[in-house]
Amino acid sequence: MPASPAIADSHARHDHINVIVRDMKRAVAFYRTVFGMTVTLNQTLGGPWFEALLERPGATADCVILVNADRRLRIELLRFPDRDGVPDGPQAIGHFAVAVDDLHAVRDRALAAGATAVGPVVTVPDSVLPRGKLMCYLRDPDGALFELAQYPEPIPAPPAAPTP
Repeated sequence: MPASPAIADSHARHDHINVIVRDMKRAVAFYRTVFGMTVTLNQTLGGPWFEALLERPGATADCVILVNADRRLRIELLRFPDRDGVPDGPQAIGHFAVAVDDLHAVRDRALAAGATAVGPVVTVPDSVLPRGKLMCYLRDPDGALFELAQYPEPIPAPPAAPTP
């Protein structure tokens, strides 16, 4: 496979994995037990930004974010109470998220390469994340859902794993 051409946003990095769950308590217990994760956010999401993102008026979701000890693994659990836990539409399945330094440039490249936009670019308010973030959903050419996330300032890379 030929090497990819250099791109302007070479700082793209894993941000989180999203899992849609029916039973939040069971899911939190599972990921805490299996991966030794701790809860860093437990909040209900809703409001204009969330409704626009999901393209569904009145949408809400219970959200728990867990991280492991070295913060290299971040899992976002969502439960949609009005849909028996599972929504329809763009969030019917989970997604992976990639943090980028220039969301609009990466989104434009993705669209030009065959991705499909799923809803608008939205700003997550400071009341949800202390620093807020810009985000959007896209589907790759095979239909896999992914999120682009841009934080107000670059997120430092996690510490390097110790060498044996």
